[in-house]
Amino acid sequence: RMTFCFQDAGGHVAMAKRYRGFFADLGLHRTLREKAAANPAVNDLAGTTFFWACGSQPQHAREIADLLVSYGIDRCQLAMCNIPPRKDEPEYMREMADCIRHIRSLGYHVYRYDQYRDAFEPNPAKSHSHQINLEAWPEKLVRRPDGSVLAAFGPGSGVICPKFFMSLARARFDREFSELDYSAWFVDCIGSCGFMEGECHAPAHRTDRYECRREREAILRELQSRGKLAATECGIDYLLPLLHWAEGGTTLVRYVESLHRGRGVDNAGINEAPQTGRPDILRELEKLPPTAAVPHTISISTRHRIPFYALCHHDEVVQTWRWEDGMNHPPAYWQLKNLWSVLYGGAPMYRIYGNDVRKYAEEIRRTQQYVNGWVRQVAFDQMTDHRFLS
Repeated sequence: RMTFCFQDAGGHVAMAKRYRGFFADLGLHRTLREKAAANPAVNDLAGTTFFWACGSQPQHAREIADLLVSYGIDRCQLAMCNIPPRKDEPEYMREMADCIRHIRSLGYHVYRYDQYRDAFEPNPAKSHSHQINLEAWPEKLVRRPDGSVLAAFGPGSGVICPKFFMSLARARFDREFSELDYSAWFVDCIGSCGFMEGECHAPAHRTDRYECRREREAILRELQSRGKLAATECGIDYLLPLLHWAEGGTTLVRYVESLHRGRGVDNAGINEAPQTGRPDILRELEKLPPTAAVPHTISISTRHRIPFYALCHHDEVVQTWRWEDGMNHPPAYWQLKNLWSVLYGGAPMYRIYGNDVRKYAEEIRRTQQYVNGWVRQVAFDQMTDHRFLS
C-alpha cells in the first residue's frame, strides 16, 4: 500500500502535519509523556546530555563522568567506553560493574552500544571492536538467492539473519543486566538500515522484509519488558512507539562533506567523495579551534535545513546529532550546533575522549547553559510550526 498526498499551500509545515496525521491514523503515535508514564526514567531524557565516553577501559568513563559533574551537567545519558564485554574476563566485568555503580550514584543513566546487524569472521589480526557477533558466523548470516553472504563491510563480514536477533539479544541481556546496572540500551543499525536487507534465502532460515521489521521491533519490546530505555540511530519512524531517543535526527546529511577548491561547501555534492587536490573538509576543520571562522557545510547551513522530522515527531522521541557529528566534531561548528539544538529543541551529543573533555571544559559548560536548560522545557512538546526569518 502506498499513499500519495499533494499539498499546494502551507509548505513543509503543512506536509509535516499531514504526515503526522497519517502516522497517528496508523496507531503509531505515542508521546514521550505516555512513555514516561510506563517508565519514569523517560523524564530524565528532557534536557539531558548524551555522551559517548571514549577510552580503552571502564575507568576512563568514570573519570569523564566526574568531570561532567564538575562542569554542572546534572543529567546525562552516558555510554560506557566499552567494547562488548569479553566473556573470558570476569575481572573486566567486575571493573565495569564498579564504574557503572559510581556513575549511577552521580544521578546519571548509563547505557551501552550494541547491535544485531553486523557479524564478523573470527580474525585475531582485526581490531577487537570488529570482533563482535562472532557466534553468528557463518551459519546465521543472510544469504542472497545465489547462496552468497550479504556483506556489510566487505570480505569477512556479514549481515545477521533476523531469525537469530532475539536468541543473540536475550543471551546478552540475561548476562549483562544481571551483572551491570545499565538503565538504557542503544541498538545500532535497526533504525537506519532498510528492512530489505533482512530478506534471507538460506534454506534453513528463510525470512522476508516483514519478518525483519517484526524482529527489530521484538528487540525493542524486550528492552521495554525489562524496564530499560531503548534507542537506535536515525529512527525509522515505524519503530518510534518503541523508542525513547534516536541518535542522528539533527544531522541533516552525511557527516563527511567535501570542500571543493574555489567553491563554497554549500555547493558541494552531498555525497561526493573528496578527490585528488580537494581537501577533506572534516580533516581540515577538526584542526580549527571552536572560535574559528568557517564556511557553512550542507548540514549546518540555513540554506538547506527544515526540521521536517521534528515537526512530525518531536513529542514522540528525543533526537540528537549523529555520534560522529557531535558538538565537538568539528569544534569550529560547536556554537552553530548550539543554535540549531535550541531551534529544534534537540539534545546535545558528544563522542569524546577524556583529554578533550578537559580541553573543551568551557564549551561543554556553555552548551549546558545555553542548550540543556531550554531543551528541558520543550523536550516533550509538539513542534507545531517553523518559519524562515531574515
